Amino acid sequence: MVNASQSQPEYIEIMNDTARKIEARLAELNQFAVSPDYLYTIDQVDFPASHVPAFSNGKYLSINGIVYPVTTDNTVSAPMRHWSDESAMRNLFSFLGDEWELGWYQGGITFVNKTFGNYDYGNGCLLEYYPMADHIPGEYINKDYGLVRELETCFDNSMGDRPVYEAERVNPHHFAVHAQYANFIALEDYKNQLIAAHSPRAHYGKIANPVIGFYDQKTGQTDKITAISKGRPYTTINDIRHHGEQLYVSAVTAHNRVDIFDIETKEYQYSLGINLEGAAKIAVSDQYVFVSGKKGIAVYHNVTAEKHEIKEVKPFAYLANNGAHSLELLGNKLLAASSTGYAVYDLASLSEGQTQRAMVEAPVGFATIDVKGNQLIAKQSQRVAMYDIEKFIADGYRFKEAAQAVYQVDGQHLSAKDLLLTDHGFVTLTDSVTTHVHTINAVTFTPNVSVPEAALTFSALPAEATVTSVLQDGEGASVLSLVANTRSMLNVRLLDRDTVEITNFTEVDMANVELDITAQNQYNWARLGQLDRLPAHTRIVLPITALNADKRFNTVDGSGVYDYSGMLKTMQGVSGAYGHEGTQNVFTSRFSTTTEHPLLDKLAAITANWDIEFTDRTIFDTQEVEWDANSAKRHMELLTNMAYIMSSDAFKQKLMNYKATYGHDMQIGPKVLKTDSEYANFLNITLGENGFTNFRKAEDFQNPYGIVGRRGTMFGLSDEELDRIDRGDVNRFAHYMAEQLSRNYYMDCTPTPCSWKEQHLAKLIMDVMTELTDAGDLPYHQ
Repeated sequence: MVNASQSQPEYIEIMNDTARKIEARLAELNQFAVSPDYLYTIDQVDFPASHVPAFSNGKYLSINGIVYPVTTDNTVSAPMRHWSDESAMRNLFSFLGDEWELGWYQGGITFVNKTFGNYDYGNGCLLEYYPMADHIPGEYINKDYGLVRELETCFDNSMGDRPVYEAERVNPHHFAVHAQYANFIALEDYKNQLIAAHSPRAHYGKIANPVIGFYDQKTGQTDKITAISKGRPYTTINDIRHHGEQLYVSAVTAHNRVDIFDIETKEYQYSLGINLEGAAKIAVSDQYVFVSGKKGIAVYHNVTAEKHEIKEVKPFAYLANNGAHSLELLGNKLLAASSTGYAVYDLASLSEGQTQRAMVEAPVGFATIDVKGNQLIAKQSQRVAMYDIEKFIADGYRFKEAAQAVYQVDGQHLSAKDLLLTDHGFVTLTDSVTTHVHTINAVTFTPNVSVPEAALTFSALPAEATVTSVLQDGEGASVLSLVANTRSMLNVRLLDRDTVEITNFTEVDMANVELDITAQNQYNWARLGQLDRLPAHTRIVLPITALNADKRFNTVDGSGVYDYSGMLKTMQGVSGAYGHEGTQNVFTSRFSTTTEHPLLDKLAAITANWDIEFTDRTIFDTQEVEWDANSAKRHMELLTNMAYIMSSDAFKQKLMNYKATYGHDMQIGPKVLKTDSEYANFLNITLGENGFTNFRKAEDFQNPYGIVGRRGTMFGLSDEELDRIDRGDVNRFAHYMAEQLSRNYYMDCTPTPCSWKEQHLAKLIMDVMTELTDAGDLPYHQ
């Protein structure tokens, strides 16, 4: 059994995260492998008889045109191919990038990261999928998915120039937890000790038990708590909280207790008997113990008890709340956060037996929060943000822009199930690794100041700038570099930490252009600069320092200055590289211009936030032709039209009143939408969480498969299909677009066997598309 005690912790995290994605995909494939609706016999598929494995049960799945034998264990096996042909394996796990090497072994697959992995079986760094459970080595228990994780020797290939890291990472074995089963849920500290609570997922059974691990960061000594007494181990832990010299352990869901330990000796003291349903996250003050539940936050008196006594307690009061998973005390106030919003409660006005409402509520969600001194730290979607508590209180307990916000550490996106502020930075907790961020490379916000704004002249751009054309025949930008967003067809991207790309994808020559950017979760827009004009179909690439030498920019509302220099210092410029978000994906852009044009008015009405990109090949389908500028332009214009249609009042009204319009509810895949909230949810996902990767087809349409783990689909038409749309024949395309939207709605669904016929949605699309086309109301007229 490996313990990953010598591996680099950041690579353990990558391996475990990748394994979870593979397991999720295997679970989906296993469902298909037992469903008669998706299975074929050997007579129904094109599969060489000589390659049928001995463990085949005679059934086959066809996924994106590739046939896979199903085993006698009702799992999917990979077909044998030439050793250099990974296509069949990548077809199953399309979310894996080029940094992963996939190998075939007796119907199974090995996954090795090219940067830090190796094939030293039994002492290596790789993932191994065994489709037949009896092939799995006996020491590995995860037979539900047939995936073995070897995490022993995950090192950098080079032992030479080691980079200076912004963070130090601690392996799970320091907390008495095996890396393969790690599922940390809460983090605290005491003096030099980090304290991490681990509660394994249910499918690991008795082989992995809950534990509270203690790791002394100075001496390296470790300790642990696994039970309140011999023979009474934890089966589930919900949360931990340090208060004074005591450690409170929430084990409410499994044991109906909050246990109190002496934090110095690790000795069990007593318990509060609490009967409550819900997440059972806790906060502790001298007077109260707060426990989150389904009926709100229960408030209990923090009473003491006899040694080893379990003292039953009843709620003194309740705080009205739905779904809080992070609780922090701010003096005599309680801050309760969830993924959808936060609430602040005045504890001084609690009344026995009463349910108190929040004094402040706001729809600003956080994954987790922590407080130390006058600083509050919060995981807010894509960033870790640090706020001044005095300012937060002075602003009426309203979050405004954070003083600092960290988006990446050592070039990797930050994940955090829990956070801990320290004197020298902060610590994040994931399933299997604690990350001590000691070098803060953040975007900072300084209120009530300003810096000079750049004013560029197109005819006299800085010498470092380059100008090319896009969507035009002849010399110009590569089709593969065309990355747009339907919200801003004058698109601004940071290609890397030093380079800005400004692209006008429209046919309009624009004058007096103002360029703005904002990073994810920022409260304001930053003004990059102004440009006297930008011709149609033109791209400018220039250093960001040409706009401001210090990478500091005023907020558009005049409230202060963002300094992006620290943030950009740590960011990688390669979008999609494993573990990297890339500067392209962190920032959003917008523009304004004094130019008036009907097309710009139409584009401004689009609320659909769709990414558009192009690719020159796919491993799943070779029926493609090389791009030319005209075909790329037609694809982009078609998707822009569709974004306009989906954003239109006509589409929204027909969708939200579908039954009244068509006489029946709308079915999307296996689900029938019935309530207003279900229709609204479909619309929100369609408008706000979508993207299209374009392929140019030789004929027909590109299969609209998605990528596991993210929204968006593959998209593409032949010139013949584009011509058909131009002639007003939109029936085939409406059905195709309906398939696209349903794939995106049901994230991760492959085109086969999810071969629904979206008649209802297709009818809606066709009706609105025809209506707006006939009215001449689309941005681009056919």
